[in-house]
Amino acid sequence: MKKARRTFTAAYKTKIALELVANPSSQAELCRRELLSADVVKQWKQQFLDNASAAFGGDSRQQQHEHQISDLERMVGQLTVENSILKKASAYLSSPSNANGRSR
Repeated sequence: MKKARRTFTAAYKTKIALELVANPSSQAELCRRELLSADVVKQWKQQFLDNASAAFGGDSRQQQHEHQISDLERMVGQLTVENSILKKASAYLSSPSNANGRSR
């Protein structure tokens, strides 16, 4: 029977990586205690260090999302103004008028 594959949360991986960064000489002990492979732990530590700049605002994907949100908010505002103008024009054009152009 095949052994079930374990999944780990990002918080757990971060905790393990931080322990390794704080005390790199205890990697073997950490692997034994947590029942983890040394290769997996090394990989988590490397991913953690590679993405550390994102913690200080270097996440370009987040900046792209914020820019897209601001563009969409601007577009909603513009469409709201246009919708208001069209409603007023529709009300004006559909109202009955006399020869002078005044409504009754």
